Amino acid sequence: MTYAVTRWCHTRVLPMFLKSSTRRYSFLMTAAAPLEISVNETGLVLAGEIDAYTAPALAEAIEQCDLSHVLIDMAEVEFVDSSGLRVLIEAHQVAQAAERQLQLTNPSPAVSRLLEISGIDDYLNVTD
Repeated sequence: MTYAVTRWCHTRVLPMFLKSSTRRYSFLMTAAAPLEISVNETGLVLAGEIDAYTAPALAEAIEQCDLSHVLIDMAEVEFVDSSGLRVLIEAHQVAQAAERQLQLTNPSPAVSRLLEISGIDDYLNVTD
């Protein structure tokens, strides 16, 4: 089963009045890269970006995973923000409380660096 989380792009034009001149500015809300969440026999495979928009879908997917040892393959994850870190930390804590294991595998270089900088690479179960 594969979930895809996307955000649609839309444009809105607002008139802006500056002194005596009239200008129109186009505000473009950029679309975030989608997060693909695939379920396999060992856990989840992620691809894309984990941000404030996609983190709730990841949390739900992890919650629905009923394995005693869940592997989350992060090889194709390009970006993780604080919302994504929060989801991973909370999922780890919930798994520990339920005597389950949550393991992050194959983190991309960007994810590895983020986990290292944030100081949670030792806290979370991360393997290459």
